Amino acid sequence: MKHILVVDDDRVVNLLITRELQKRGYGVLMAYDPVQAAMTLTRSRIDVVIVDVMMPGGSAFDVIKRMKISTRLGPIPIIVISSGMTHEMADELTRHGANRCLKKPLDLELLAKVVDEVFAELSLNLLHRSNVPMPAAGDDGRVEVVSTAS
Repeated sequence: MKHILVVDDDRVVNLLITRELQKRGYGVLMAYDPVQAAMTLTRSRIDVVIVDVMMPGGSAFDVIKRMKISTRLGPIPIIVISSGMTHEMADELTRHGANRCLKKPLDLELLAKVVDEVFAELSLNLLHRSNVPMPAAGDDGRVEVVSTAS
């Protein structure tokens, strides 16, 4: 089962997202602020994070920064949601490490589609990594890998 962490201070939004993703077979954990998100990330196996931009005690930028400095959490995809999402904000979030950005109010069908796409990309990336050739004996150990990931 794939596990998703939903981080939003709005308990109704958190619950709506959680129920929609659970209906689709995902395991979902909830957090209501960046501190609780950090604790959940360190204690649980999480495959994708969905996080609101503005919350008491911090923002999506704080969550992203904490995740990206960790070797274990860094590769986990991040979907950011916000009622104030603009193209400029989405660009900045992407530069910081977000994989997708969506505007609230959320279309739950679209969110589920984006989650499915992120998991498909994860699977594709794992497949590419598993097909990387190992250096031959006597090689200098360097392997050049051309990635198609965006």
